[in-house]
Amino acid sequence: MIEHDANTHIETHHRFGDPGARARSAATLANEVSELLSGPAAAELGPLHPGPLNHDGHPSNWPALRSDPAPGFGGAQLHHNLGSGDMGVLNPHIVAREVQDVLDGIELHRRAATAAVDAARKRALEAIGECDDTFSPSRLTAMTFSTGGPGDVRVGLDVEILGHDLTRRVLPLRRMVGSKEHSGLTTALTVHERRVASLARLRANGWAGWIDETARLVLAEAGVETGTAIRQLLPLNQFAIRFGNGRWTATLMWKEGVITADIHDRSTNLGLYDGELQFGAGLPDTLFDSLPGRRLGDVAVVQHPFLSPEAVITDSYERGGVRFARIVVPTTPLPDQARSPETGKGGGSED
Repeated sequence: MIEHDANTHIETHHRFGDPGARARSAATLANEVSELLSGPAAAELGPLHPGPLNHDGHPSNWPALRSDPAPGFGGAQLHHNLGSGDMGVLNPHIVAREVQDVLDGIELHRRAATAAVDAARKRALEAIGECDDTFSPSRLTAMTFSTGGPGDVRVGLDVEILGHDLTRRVLPLRRMVGSKEHSGLTTALTVHERRVASLARLRANGWAGWIDETARLVLAEAGVETGTAIRQLLPLNQFAIRFGNGRWTATLMWKEGVITADIHDRSTNLGLYDGELQFGAGLPDTLFDSLPGRRLGDVAVVQHPFLSPEAVITDSYERGGVRFARIVVPTTPLPDQARSPETGKGGGSED
């Protein structure tokens, strides 16, 4: 946590902890596990190393150990999910036993594993080749394999695509099983095509991205400059700000090229989460039913210092006894110099 001033705290967070500390712990674990492995497959694959961890909000980004590409397995890398983001609780002997079981099993099914890798690579390259992304092409960067039990060869891949901040990131996809098509790749490429169009629009206008009005108002009130916010977003794609003597908490993040913010007001229990506005107090039924199509500025009871009066309410509904409204928040382009050499050009193929 970085103390910005007496009442503002910038807090970077990630479900797997500090990325630098995690990487150091993962490297130590990889070395210890490698020394405990034996057999022809272990010798062929060589020392293990930490696998890529994507910070772009994808569910398949569990910490893992990887080998180098192995020609004897179709050029694929062993991928072993660690099952925990807390490196301190992982026993290298237990992890080594798990990896050894994978290696012994894969050795018995080497031919099937190699065939599965070759087939999956062919389908992946065909899908990537059909992607309309010439301006910023997607790229297959690795094939991986693991096992889910005796005879169960699981093939995955890494694909380099545009992330939420519209910079290039490596996305590990772990769920291509056997000869079945990996629907996750199709989805990732569809999202990538949409982001390529957004990136072209940014470049054509000399912009670095967009910032929505909620995020802009939060940064202004907290006294945090936009360049500082972009620097904080680079490692993990999100960070939290606590300010107003603890009354307000905001989480800023990139979403589809836009810096946006979720907010929570402890004094009123009003919150905005992914465009969904949660009301902290009851609203008259007649007012609640009339919200869709109105601007927030036209509804006195939902005005708030971090809610843009120009935001448009598109829907209102009740869930679990709590009332919500879906809103669309105005955005403003960020000048290209907002991503200066000091703030960085974005996340790249991180991990």
